[in-house]
Amino acid sequence: MLSFLLILIPKETAEKVLGQAKKKNKQWPREKTWKATDQRQIIHDKIHSTKSEWRKNKLQLEYNMKNREVKCRAREDKRVWLTQLGDEVEKYAENGRTRELYQTAKKITNNRRHQVAAVKNKRGEIIKDKNARLERWAEHFEEVLVREALTNPVKENEVETDDISEMALKKTKSGRRQRVEEHLELTVSQKSCTKQIVMWQ
Repeated sequence: MLSFLLILIPKETAEKVLGQAKKKNKQWPREKTWKATDQRQIIHDKIHSTKSEWRKNKLQLEYNMKNREVKCRAREDKRVWLTQLGDEVEKYAENGRTRELYQTAKKITNNRRHQVAAVKNKRGEIIKDKNARLERWAEHFEEVLVREALTNPVKENEVETDDISEMALKKTKSGRRQRVEEHLELTVSQKSCTKQIVMWQ
């Protein structure tokens, strides 16, 4: 217990005094761009809260101007940021610092690895090979979507009249039940278990 407290107390004190280390990423939008973005949002909120058409049109023109300004500033900031990163890449290449070189290149290209969801075979083992994964997906969908043909399909002559009338009643709307029953009785009496049932609409 004492050893636990000896570890915990200095850690808590260090976190209070120093704080946790934060990774510093240089973001490309500068302070002026953020201020312009906030001003644009304020104008946007005013547009939606105003009821006067004249005031809305005036604010819309002001919003369009501010929107152009924000986009222009953002493009300029990004260009400056990319130039700075390019200079850093050149320095890293000259000094042989390949780790920083590749990290900066990834930052520029925004090329991150996309993790693929794990695919398991029927035994529950994770499949690592890409082609084997695709084959397993094909096998899975074949099992799920492809249905086998019926071994003993029912022929139309073997269907009894009661089954026909029940199927017809299920397919009709509730308000037309009586007319279908009358029609079925006529059809059965005239043709004695015919293959077709004509549904009235």
